[in-house]
Amino acid sequence: MNGVSTMEKFDPKLNIGDELTNDELRRKFQCGNMGGMRRSKKTGTLVVISDDTKKLYQDIWKNGVLYYTGMGKKGDQVLEGNQNGTLYHSGTNGIEVHLFEVLSKSIYTYRGIVKLASAPYVSTQLDEQGSPRKVWIFPLQPLVEGESVEGEQLEEKISGLSDRELARYAEIKILEKEPRKIETVVYRRDPYLKEMVKRIAEGKCQFCGAKAPFIDRHGKPYLEEHHVKKLADGGNDVIENVVAVCPNCHRKIHILSAEEDVVILEKIAEENKEKLSRLLEYQTRIKKNDTRRTNKTIRVSAAIIRKNNKILATQRGYGEFLGYWEFPGGKIEEGETPEQALQREIFEELETEIEVGELVDTVEYDYPDFHLSLYCFFCTIRSGELTLKEHMAARWLAKDELNSIKWLPADLDLIQKLVEIMERENKK
Repeated sequence: MNGVSTMEKFDPKLNIGDELTNDELRRKFQCGNMGGMRRSKKTGTLVVISDDTKKLYQDIWKNGVLYYTGMGKKGDQVLEGNQNGTLYHSGTNGIEVHLFEVLSKSIYTYRGIVKLASAPYVSTQLDEQGSPRKVWIFPLQPLVEGESVEGEQLEEKISGLSDRELARYAEIKILEKEPRKIETVVYRRDPYLKEMVKRIAEGKCQFCGAKAPFIDRHGKPYLEEHHVKKLADGGNDVIENVVAVCPNCHRKIHILSAEEDVVILEKIAEENKEKLSRLLEYQTRIKKNDTRRTNKTIRVSAAIIRKNNKILATQRGYGEFLGYWEFPGGKIEEGETPEQALQREIFEELETEIEVGELVDTVEYDYPDFHLSLYCFFCTIRSGELTLKEHMAARWLAKDELNSIKWLPADLDLIQKLVEIMERENKK
């Protein structure tokens, strides 16, 4: 008997939809802090992270199953010597698999325990250098209390979700790329999409406009989901192909199959897509406002110091983000302008005097405990030798090297902007 089977089952004490920082995830599961698959022998778990902010891996949701791309950024992926093998054998090795998704940078959303819905298979994707390579695809299905979520149990769970939680699931549908071709065709409807379109309908049949005929066992107006183009005829299970109708209209639509009805339904389904987009935008705005109301705002200036077509990066030597790279700078004190604060901070940190140039960008970023307003300036060295007093290391990076190090989360969008600026300058 192996050690895993005798280990007491690990309880992370998380609810579906809970959001963690990377460090919170690491401490809770006692695993590493890097990579899309993180094995923890202490907890008997494998943490799987589907990060949609990183475009290398093409993970998609389809009919309630996540088709998750294995680990390995360059060349063909293999099962030996990495956690691909652990996930491949997760049905028999006793390792419990926990899924997180990253839809916003540095926010890890818990999706619960998952299992293999079917056998993993090999597909073709591009690696980080743009070359075709073989990758392993793992079909992962979420569980609830150790069992697959099906039927009435799933309907009850979904009906209890807040609009914000349901919008997160709907957001996953929007993020789908190309549909995956699978050997066996199963026309399984997405229950989250069904609930979303019913909420968009607001208790009324979207075809005849009448109120729902009764209230269901979950206390919700009873409407039925209808696919404008049938799944069996090649229609997709997406919001722009779905409407919510009363039972009478549903039967009428199927029995008559009138072309004029299809035209009306197509227009309603397109309007549903627009309504969902507005809902997601609203939920995102509400979340940002909630964060800014509950968390303090810290104003910081950062120096993008340039020399010989390179940019200075410094490695943080303290705190939660120890070892991450950043642009030197610091907090703006009361009564200071961002430029004055930057000159003071650079002298304190690097014993260097700088000339502050143009404002490159103002980054607004929400960390878990505070909101950051980051003022980023191009700078040049006036005098000094760049003595490191607070940082572990410093590097001068060319354009092609900017993405080679691990930046603080708030700096990531700025990095892409700097790459674009330097590319334009090189063309002049």
